[in-house]
Amino acid sequence: MRLMEPGERASVAVPDRAMPASDWIDLALSSVGAPAAPALADHDGLAAASPAVAVIPVGDDGRILLVDRHRLDAGPRRWEVPAGAIAPGESVEEAAQRQLLDETGLGADAWIPLGPYRSSSGSGARTFHVMVARGLSQRAEPEDRDRTLALQWFDVRRIRRLVGASQISDRVSLTALCWAFTLADTLALAEGSVDVEPYGAISFSASQPPLPLSS
Repeated sequence: MRLMEPGERASVAVPDRAMPASDWIDLALSSVGAPAAPALADHDGLAAASPAVAVIPVGDDGRILLVDRHRLDAGPRRWEVPAGAIAPGESVEEAAQRQLLDETGLGADAWIPLGPYRSSSGSGARTFHVMVARGLSQRAEPEDRDRTLALQWFDVRRIRRLVGASQISDRVSLTALCWAFTLADTLALAEGSVDVEPYGAISFSASQPPLPLSS
């Protein structure tokens, strides 16, 4: 097996033809080749996917606000961080502020960028920018009421339990939260204590009660 040279790309994708597109994703079939390996034809994946943002809202007490979201294609409901696509012409911070307001009704006075990451390997090229929101204040009611069913503040200890119970399972939220946890001291996140009483969830739907909390 030939070793790759420094700086050499592992594979090269040559777009063959585009597939039906939407505002969220563009699909394409490509021929993918690797050094000393035959090309793979009709490799399907995301083409020129729009960038997106994931927001970690941190309150004055160090707790993180998560959203109880309903997604048609995601099966059971799960707690998530606010996230969404960056609109054409928007900066990362502008998109983060808009997404936070749409899903929670909160605005932020300070933003800490953690950085970008690729949300998928091998099937797409979407870049998510992770932003931490501080200096939160209520500015409106959540606009995305069709999918935002409840809001809940969590400390780090309880978020770990939610992950263990598969109540947080989407890759965007998991990546953003794990990234934040590595900087827990810098971000002054609340680790949690048996002496701290959990906040109750704020439900926006009478027909859909908040998700049960992991004890």
